[in-house]
Amino acid sequence: MPTVLSNPVRTVLTGHTDYVDAVVFGPDGRILATGGFDGVVRLWDVATRKQVGDPLASHAIPVMSAAFSPDGRILAVGGGDGKVRLWDVGFL
Repeated sequence: MPTVLSNPVRTVLTGHTDYVDAVVFGPDGRILATGGFDGVVRLWDVATRKQVGDPLASHAIPVMSAAFSPDGRILAVGGGDGKVRLWDVGFL
């Protein structure tokens, strides 16, 4: 039976201008959120591998963590500045 490790790279998502430090799937698995050292959060459609909407300029310093609410409507993003920002992503 094939495993994820037998094919480690399925696609490459481009857009961040620095390292990506936070990666999280939405609760239904349709959306992927990535946050990086560039201080930006990007949302991706998993099926099409395309970016959804404009980037969320979350922090002037690196994004360190991200988590979706159980219903997928709110994205919490933590930065190296010690702040957490909440984004309403219910439009997805």
